[in-house]
Formats: sequence, structure tokens, C-alpha cells
Amino acid sequence: MEEDLLYKDALFYKTNFEGKKFHLKAGRKCVLLEFDILFSSDHFKHMIGLHKLKDISQLRYSSSKIYRQILNKELAFTDISFSIYYYLIENRIMFFEELKNILASKELMVKSLHGNFNTIEADYMLSYKNEEYGYVHLFLKQKNEGTVEPITFIIHDNNDYLKNNPNKWTVLSIEEIVRSE
Repeated sequence: MEEDLLYKDALFYKTNFEGKKFHLKAGRKCVLLEFDILFSSDHFKHMIGLHKLKDISQLRYSSSKIYRQILNKELAFTDISFSIYYYLIENRIMFFEELKNILASKELMVKSLHGNFNTIEADYMLSYKNEEYGYVHLFLKQKNEGTVEPITFIIHDNNDYLKNNPNKWTVLSIEEIVRSE
């Protein structure tokens, strides 16, 4: 039996990120920036790129419903892999576990100067270079004061998102906030 990559990614997200909050500290020119990154079930659909598969009507449902369908094995990799747009998200599906590595790498954070990175409306981007697949980026959008949410996760073979952006910060720490029960 072939492994369902979509289910594997959703389960990975549920286990490592859903409902969790991470506190990030970054510094630049003696200035400290801090915020919390909040991950919810609603973020999975966009982060994995399912919104790009416009030729699959089943993906027009709400983010949380699609996420539940994947975890309940009602929507599988075989249901999306035939899309003519699948090539747009293939590297997200194949390398989604890099999401954990980007939070562990603490390599680089870029703050958007104008509220977007090319066509991605985000306030921040965490980035690092994986020698095997290229540049790994996690884009974050300000939700409210002190809290951001993930917008999308992208792997590129080039660093176009880093070019011509002088607003680079050093990530000092990213720690999971553990709630006391």
C-alpha cells in the first residue's frame, strides 16, 4: 500500500504544530523584536498549498473542514495529485516536515518593509537554506499586537525573497510556549 503523503503531512502538522504557540525573539542593530507564532488547524490548507489546486472542487470547502477530511482519510493524496496545478505545490507536499527545521534553524528572519514579499502579503519571513532542496521560507502575518500566524510555507531553489531586502534580523530564539494544565 502506497503512503498517503497528504495524510502524513496533516498528521505531522497536528502532532507538531496545531494549537501550539512559539515565542520568537529576533535582534537587529541593538533592537529586540518579540512575538508569538500561533498555529491553528485553519492554517494547514494554505500552508500546504491546497488553495492553488483550483480544478478540484472539493478543495473549496473551509480550511478546517478540509483539514478534518484529510485526517479522517476522506481526502487523500490520490485525490489531489491529478490536478493540473499540482506542480505548484509538489515541493510543499514532499518537504513539509522542513517546517519543523525552519523553527529549529533560527537562521534568519526578514521583516517586510511594505507588508508583502513580492505577491505574498506577509509581515515576516523565516528562512534558511537546506543544502539539498534550496531555500525554505515560512511567511507570517501580524494577527494582533504580539501575535503572528503562518500564511504560507514555500521551498525555492533560489533566494529571490531575500534579494533587495535590507531588513534582515537575527533570530535569537524560538521556543514553544507550554501551557500549564
